[in-house]
Formats: sequence, C-alpha cells, structure tokens
Amino acid sequence: MTPLTSQVYSSDQVAAVDPIVRRADEVDGTASEHASMYDRHYRRQNERLSAAGALGVCLLTATLVLVASPARAQLRASRALRSVDIERTDSGWALKIEFEFPIRYLRHTPQTGRLLRIQIDPLDLSGEQMLLGALRESPAIPRDEPTPLDTITYYGSVAEEPVVELQFSQPLAFEVAQGKGSRSLVIHAEIPTANGLAAGSDRGVPLLERARQSIRDDDLDLAIALLTRILELPKEETTEGTRMDAQELIGLTYERRGRAAHAQAEYEAYLEAHPDGPAANRVRQRLAALLTAADAPSQALRKSRRKPASDAERPIRRELFGSLATTYFRAESLRDESGGDYLATNVLTDADVTGRLESERWSLRGDFIGTYDVDVADEGRSDDRRISRLSIEIKDLVHGLEATIGRQRRSDSGVLGRFDGARLAADLGARWTISALAGLPVESSSDSKPNTDTILAGAALDFERVLFEGLEGQLFVVGRHTASMTDRAAIGGELRYASDSTYSFVYLDYDAAFNSLNTFLASGTWRPTLDTDLRLSIDRRNSPVMTLGSALQGQPVTDLEDLKDTFSESEIRDLAEDRTAVFWSGSIGATQRLDERLQVSGDLTVSHMSGTETSGGVEGADSSGPDIGASIQLMANDWLVEEGVGSISLRYFEGESYRSFLTSTYSRFTLIDDLRVFPRLRWEWRDSEVQGSRSLLRPSLEADWRLAVWRLNAEAGIEWEEPISGDGTFEELTYFIELGVRWEF
Repeated sequence: MTPLTSQVYSSDQVAAVDPIVRRADEVDGTASEHASMYDRHYRRQNERLSAAGALGVCLLTATLVLVASPARAQLRASRALRSVDIERTDSGWALKIEFEFPIRYLRHTPQTGRLLRIQIDPLDLSGEQMLLGALRESPAIPRDEPTPLDTITYYGSVAEEPVVELQFSQPLAFEVAQGKGSRSLVIHAEIPTANGLAAGSDRGVPLLERARQSIRDDDLDLAIALLTRILELPKEETTEGTRMDAQELIGLTYERRGRAAHAQAEYEAYLEAHPDGPAANRVRQRLAALLTAADAPSQALRKSRRKPASDAERPIRRELFGSLATTYFRAESLRDESGGDYLATNVLTDADVTGRLESERWSLRGDFIGTYDVDVADEGRSDDRRISRLSIEIKDLVHGLEATIGRQRRSDSGVLGRFDGARLAADLGARWTISALAGLPVESSSDSKPNTDTILAGAALDFERVLFEGLEGQLFVVGRHTASMTDRAAIGGELRYASDSTYSFVYLDYDAAFNSLNTFLASGTWRPTLDTDLRLSIDRRNSPVMTLGSALQGQPVTDLEDLKDTFSESEIRDLAEDRTAVFWSGSIGATQRLDERLQVSGDLTVSHMSGTETSGGVEGADSSGPDIGASIQLMANDWLVEEGVGSISLRYFEGESYRSFLTSTYSRFTLIDDLRVFPRLRWEWRDSEVQGSRSLLRPSLEADWRLAVWRLNAEAGIEWEEPISGDGTFEELTYFIELGVRWEF
C-alpha cells in the first residue's frame, strides 16, 4: 500500500504481526497538446511561492511537530528514499531516485507502459537491517515542472526483494540503469517511437547519459567519442529519439570544442535526417549563427557594453513540494486459547516538506521529515514523535562548494546512520571532491535532543573517471569518541565500476581501534545480452558493526559510563568483541526476459553465522549454518487486463534450526482512472525444531484512489496460522486494517 504514514512498531509488535503488517518508514512532458496545460498549472502554482515561503514552511512544520509532545518511546526504523529529481528531455523525461543506502539494480518490468516496477537489492553497509525498518514509503515529487509521473512507492519485504513502483499518467518506454555513486537509479521515460522499440532495449541511453555528464565535466573529447558510438549503433538497437538527441548534442559539443566545420556538418546531418524533429528550429538557429560568424568581416567590432540576454543571470527558481498525511492503523491477534490481543491501534500524522531556491550561482534546500504517532488503544506505549530529517543544504555552483547542517543521514564516509551536525564538501577539479563532517550520532529518530555523550568526525575523498573510464569511488577515515573512550576508528572506502554491460561494487571498512575487519562486500552484475542479467555477491561482516556499545548486551546497565564502574576500558573492549559474530554470505542470480510480457528470475544464497564467546556474565551463542535459500519468480505484464501486472514466486529455505517453503502472488489492476487495486496472497509452510510444523496463510487487498492532490488509501488483510505438528504452537488469526488520506502539494 502506498505509504501515508511513518508507522513503526516495537519489536514485540513486529514479532507478532510480521510479515502481514508491512511497516511504513519514518515519514517519512507528455504529448505537446498536453504540455501547455501542464505549463499553465505549474506556472500559476510557482507564482504563489516566495523565497521566504519555500524554506519557511519547512521550519514551521518542523516546529509544529517538535512542540507536539515529548518523545518517550524509542522505536527504530530506517528511511529508504532520499529524493527524486526530474528533468525534461527532447524525447521524454529523465528521473533520478536517490536512496539512503547503496543499492544494486536487479531488474525492471515492463519495457513500455504506465506502471514501472523496479526490483533492487539494498547493500547494508552499517548492519542496521534496513529492510526491517523501511518497508513502505512514498517520497515527495517535485511539481514545479510538468511531468506525467503520478506516484513513486517503495515496497520492502523480508521475503522478497524490495520494489520501487512508478505510476505514470501516459504510456512510456523505460530504460533503467544504476546511478552514479551506487545510491541512485537513473530512469529514462520516453514517449514511444514510431518503430515501437522499447527504451529498455535502447543501448544508446546509458551512453547518452555518460556523454551529458562528460560535457558537464568539460571533458568534450570523451563526450564526442560517446556520441559517435551512439550514432554508429544499428537502428534496431537504439530509438530514434536517442539518435536525434545524440546528433544534436555532438554538433553542440564540436561547437564548444572550437571545431566549427565539424559542428556545421553535424547540424546539417540532423536537419537532413529530421527536418521536423523536436529540436529542428534550435539546430537551424545554431547553424545560422555558425554561418554568419564564418562570413563576418575579420575586423573586430567594438564590444557592446550591454549584457546579452542569454548571459544575464537566471532568475531565482523557487520550489516548494511535499505531503501531509494522516493514517489510522489497527491490528489484533485472536488465539484459540484466549480473547483478542491488540497489537497496535495507532493514528499517525506525517509531514514531508522540501523547499528549494536556485539561481545560476547557488542553491539552497531545506528538508523536514517527521511523524507524530498516537497510541489510541492506550496499551501502555507512550505517544511518539520522530524526526528523520531537519536540515539545510547550501551549494555554491560556481566554485563547487557544499554545506549541509542539521539532522541528516549518510551511508557513505564511514557514517553508520544519522547524526546531528555539519558536512562540508569542495570540488577539486572535475574528478575529485574532498569532504569533512562532524556531529553527534543519533541512535533513534525519536531522540529530539542531541546526544552529547558521543562525538563523530571524519573526512573523505571522492573520485571518478580515475585511471580509466567508468571507475569511481571513495576513501574515508572516521572516528567516534564516547564516554572518554575511542568507540570507532575506521578507515576504508568503496570502488564502483560501470560500463554498458557491467556494474561492480566493492566496499571495505576496517576498524583500527579493534584491529578488526568490519565489512567486506563485493557485488557485480553482468548483462551478456539485452535480455539476460547475471548477478554475484559476496559479503563478510561483523554482526553488529564493532563498537563499544556491543559490550552493553546482557548487562544490567544501558550506559557505557555506568559500565565503566564495573569494567576497565580494555575489559569493555573484550566484551564488545565477545558479543560480535561474523556473518558470511554469497549469492548468485539471473534474470531472463522471455518476451515483451514475461520475465523470469532466480537466486541462490548460502550464509553462515559464527558463534560468540561467553564472558561478563553473558552466555555466548552457537554458530549457525550453512543456511541455504533458493527462489524463482515469474512476472507478467498485461496480465488478465491491459496494463495489469502479476507475479508469482516460490522460495525455499533450509536452515540449521528450521526450514520453510513460501509461495506468493501479487497483482495490480487499474479499475477506472486513478483507482487501483492490489490483491496479494502468500502461503508459507515452516518446520521448526522448537515449534514443530505449521501453516501460515496471508491474503490482503489494497485500494488506492487519487483525486487531484488527494490520495485515499485502504488496506485490509489477515494471517491464519494453523499448527500441523508439534506442541510449541497454537491456532491464531491476526487481522489488520489501515485507512489513510494524504495531501500532496
């Protein structure tokens, strides 16, 4: 269900209702005849904004949530989506979705349509088990420019790969690629061409994106080489829109390079091939300017003191967007031995507000994301206020300087989540960026006051296109100091390589204070053909990440200062090491597109967890594994009805203490305009050494109705658990209901 809330459940609630209740996160153009209508609507909307209003609303909303109630409950969760940017292109739109953590793009379907589903694999660098926190959310979408994008929804699940769904108002052709920095997806949504080639089969799109980036980096020779490769592709491997964009752009690049004759030839080639193309008038003007300059007398004219209109500073662009939502949620468990047991009855109010000011030289952005959670059932849980983000970002676009101040979250630079503080960054040329940060770590978004007991500081060096094309990465050093002790002193980095057919990611985190390798992760994707993807991943990590806080596990105190009354610093370090296990896993997978409608994928994973030592009065844990999991999934487009989506998956897990078999189906249909339904059905068989054998059936139904700027949502589902054998389980029926309304602006 599209997230209207930031509902988060306590650990005991999650154990009781998971995975039926998919917890939400901490909220957390078109054809030319329609373009003018979009433009008028958004122009009127932008005229109402002012510089003070764009950031003032962020601060006002934050204040309302801050003073609502004291935060007493300590509920944890994670946010998945960071931001969405949309840019108009000659043939459609380019979208960039940024995540709060590194991700690996797996697959997408369909190649053309109004609903795009993208499956991803989150790469958990901090050991926070993000999938258990951010299981559903929708980010705010910029509305300052006309766009056919209606909604973006992130669905996470402990049983299936997370999915990002994008709903458009018109049929488009899609190309999806891994974004820069491994924390984003780049989506090209193009108006279908006359030859019907899907953008997902367009080999020219990623080359065009890299060429544009090279132009921004002033690497014009590389841009010319990439654009030439696009123009040399066979017609069946690229769309006409991509070819037109490349033809125009190579002429412009030659012109900037000072090679007027080459630019003239490319412009003339564009007009000969596409005399009525979307950029034909623009190309004719550039060609005329080139010819005029060539025929101009050699005598230099006196330069005018009047600044040309094209050189005048661009007016300030103001933008304000976001959402306000309220959701009612209720879950109850009915057992055969007792009456009802209320698991949760909550009313959640969410605010997600972004204000942006941009000029030609600088940009200013303010973000606020917060939630106020009221326990209606009054079951003893305190009302909760959570602030996921409250920050201001300032950029000097001319000198390449950037500063972010406030509550923020990072998954790079060796940072393990949120912190209250500041980050400064500066570009050192086109390929290098140096940054530094300092602040106070935030253990829970419910912490409204800074935690002054722990200090965080670090620095990082980012680079791209060093040694060879497609290579980028980061080197970092970071430290934490808590209770007058060194809590973390890590060095490490990440390397990323991208080409037309491959993507690789390697991450390393080594803690010098503990002399321990915290994390080593290597992941790669290879695309041998346009319809086949192969994946490989190897992961070795400390679980949890090695910090002094692990020493508190099983102890009667919750603060390291109190623990120092019983143990010395060296003994505390020994306790932290004894409480930390080592987790290994490896996986292989493949995806095959059978035709325009069908796609099949499969994965195999093997994992092992080491044991922990007995010390400090805390019993150690035995090792577990190797555990083996396998899955296969079939996805279909235009299933049952036009633009209907359906999938069925089979999963088997064989562990040391239990085994399970899971089958699940998912469908999505549009009944009438802007009214969509999502039936789901899951059945699981589990055989545990402790509880014996049992069967779990989980049907659910969701409806989503969009009315202008309002979204109405409803979802209901049940879980029926039936014992098959063993004495450790009982019959139980759990149901949940969720109703919500959301205002988007």
